[in-house]
Amino acid sequence: MGETPVSATDDPASLAASLLAEEARRQSEQQERSARVVLPDDLLPGVGGERMTMRDTLREGGVATILVICFVVIVEQIGRVALSVLGPDVQDTMGISDTTLTGVASFGSVALVLGAIPLAWLADHMSRKRIVVISLFGGAAGLALTGLVVNPFQLFWALSAVGFAMAYGIPVFGSLMADTYPIQGRARIFALFFMAQPVGHLVGPFLVGLIADVAGGLEGWRWVYFIAAVPTALLGIVAALFLREPARGRFEEELVLGGQLERSDAVPELPVTISTAYQRMKKIKTFYYICVGIGVLGFAFVAVPIQLGLLLENSYGYGAYTRGWVTSLGTSGSIVAIPIAGLLYDRVFRRDPYAAYFG
Repeated sequence: MGETPVSATDDPASLAASLLAEEARRQSEQQERSARVVLPDDLLPGVGGERMTMRDTLREGGVATILVICFVVIVEQIGRVALSVLGPDVQDTMGISDTTLTGVASFGSVALVLGAIPLAWLADHMSRKRIVVISLFGGAAGLALTGLVVNPFQLFWALSAVGFAMAYGIPVFGSLMADTYPIQGRARIFALFFMAQPVGHLVGPFLVGLIADVAGGLEGWRWVYFIAAVPTALLGIVAALFLREPARGRFEEELVLGGQLERSDAVPELPVTISTAYQRMKKIKTFYYICVGIGVLGFAFVAVPIQLGLLLENSYGYGAYTRGWVTSLGTSGSIVAIPIAGLLYDRVFRRDPYAAYFG
């Protein structure tokens, strides 16, 4: 019998060569699909546009949104900074150590950060206005419960509830302002927003110390949380009445597409998962550096305020009122610097976006 001829496809060398060629073709196509499309700077939304004054920006988007947001941020700072001023008093009431006090306070800040992830997901799937209203009422309830705690375990859960209730501000307020105000004046709107935070840090510790001092006694600190719950709940009512839900991506669509896309319940928007968004964002070096920097600074933001309050009481014998106004002075410089930075950023971004991000 004659031998059966070996075809090219049966030859191991040919098979290996075909597999390698196919793999090379597949990788080449994948690289083409995933290649980044870098638009010229002058095609980016907002670049090269005409300057928009603050008055025109507020006329376009309305005063109510930024006013409500700023008042909410200022009032919420009272609850956030309270323990840094009242820490020694809470410690004396419950008889806990510095380590326990710092640990309990730290987890409240951790809840503030971790809570932003599920609330950001909710903000993509439901009304952001509704999230603000519900969170404000939840924060008011958490503040009131904090004033009633009698042991570290209860304090732990009360502060965690307050931190989680306030976590909505990180993802929700930014998108609300971006969708309410045009790109040409958006940086100054964000400057007002970020200026509200140091204003709250300036006024908050002073008011906290004043209320505790007026209330007097070893447990005068409880009145701070009871009183802070009242304006928080009132702002929940104000937000329900005056805050509005803007169309998502309105100004970007108008600049890029020349008009807004028609949306209907019958044709929902394509969902974008958090993992997909993160994969895109991490390609931006600025985003990566911000994440690393905030992670490092988090240690200082969480522990230092509590330790400062303990230092002022243990080493200098300062009471709640003095600790309050000493803490307030630390943020006064930000109130002057932030509006100037917002104005300069608007000018630089319109001229050169790269310089705005990287100097």
